[in-house]
Amino acid sequence: MSRWAGLLLLFAFLVGCNATTRKVVRLDTGQGAPTVHLPRQDMEPPGVDEDEFKEAVAKYGRIVRPAARPLEFARRLLGVPERSGWYRYEGRSRRLLPSGTGSQQHLRLLPEDEELNRRYLLWCERTWEPGDCLRLLVDSPVLDGDGKYALAMAIAHSKVLGAMKEELGRLVSPSAVVATVVGGLTMYAILLALPEPVSKGVAALLTLGAVGYLGWDTVWRLVDGWLVLMEEVDGSTNFDEIHASGEKFGEVMGEKAARAFVMLGTVVVARSTAGELASTLPTLPGAGQAAVVAESQLGIRFTASALAQVESVAVTAEGVTIALSPNAMAMNAQPQGQQRPRASQVTAEATGQEHHVISKRIALRLEKHTTLQGHYKERDPRFVTRAKTTEDHNGYQKWHREVDKEVIRWLDENPKATPQRFENYLREVYSRPDMIKRFPNGF
Repeated sequence: MSRWAGLLLLFAFLVGCNATTRKVVRLDTGQGAPTVHLPRQDMEPPGVDEDEFKEAVAKYGRIVRPAARPLEFARRLLGVPERSGWYRYEGRSRRLLPSGTGSQQHLRLLPEDEELNRRYLLWCERTWEPGDCLRLLVDSPVLDGDGKYALAMAIAHSKVLGAMKEELGRLVSPSAVVATVVGGLTMYAILLALPEPVSKGVAALLTLGAVGYLGWDTVWRLVDGWLVLMEEVDGSTNFDEIHASGEKFGEVMGEKAARAFVMLGTVVVARSTAGELASTLPTLPGAGQAAVVAESQLGIRFTASALAQVESVAVTAEGVTIALSPNAMAMNAQPQGQQRPRASQVTAEATGQEHHVISKRIALRLEKHTTLQGHYKERDPRFVTRAKTTEDHNGYQKWHREVDKEVIRWLDENPKATPQRFENYLREVYSRPDMIKRFPNGF
């Protein structure tokens, strides 16, 4: 079977072309039969507006360590198999040896390759900075397959990446951060294009984040667009064709999805361990609605403790299988057709007192807040969690009073905060290690 025939078969599953077979999500702890969940199709993904996007990339872009070789860094981070490379022939031993960085500088290039390099470098100078702005010629004398994909990815997200670079303008080299993020987005898209892909660790959490922020249908529509882009770029012979493919994919993505995708990509390369990423995802702009979408479509709670129990995400002919750590507990999904089926939820055992995040003191301050007045009430039932043990929460303890003081201080310092921003802040507070220890399931 040809490569593209296999990818098209994968796409046929992803977009659900065969309407007679409903694809399902399986939550598998390796103990007994997996829990089966039917994704809801009527969920509206969150929108990340321009201000929220800039705030997020400013926060996490500043802690990204720019990679000298962005594609190689992302390949290792996301666990993408190595698919190609440059080799040199040693005449004496008659062996092919890996070609080291910089060893290709004396190679003679074909005229079309030289022209593609020239146009790429010209695009860099006009768009980002002079030179190899995406670090695509570090290991290769020409733009190879993955390098062309990365160039097309950058072109597709040029508007959003431009806003990101502007927000990071005070850094020594914001373009180096952008190049690292582009490398991450490109390798993740390549991973999804593999036949029956299995993502682990950071990549698995990125998959869950993508579904939460973009929605089940949108993710697989973008996979379709990416497969088309890969085929077009593989057949391209010049810069203009690559540019056109990138612009087409950008139109498929749309600015709303592009902001969410770049935000997630930035966080992934900034928080490059699964534990850090699990703690960060629930605190991002739009995380409240992303949690609703993730629980309804994947059966996974969008909390730090629940995400930390995800080991891998696999796409098969029957659907998506999410492998969970053995100590995770999955509650069965309710049958399709109920008014509001509750998603299967990955939870940690908690037997202590209920805790109301909106305490009396916080509620009194919210009543006087300029923009949040009327949105919340004392002991608001939407913001409730349970302590792990009675010792972790027993009345109005010192830690509770300190948290209330911190939240009230934040309200005083943010008089124009939106409900979404306030709730993101609360999730950030309750995602801290000391709070996760008390309330392992977040709220």
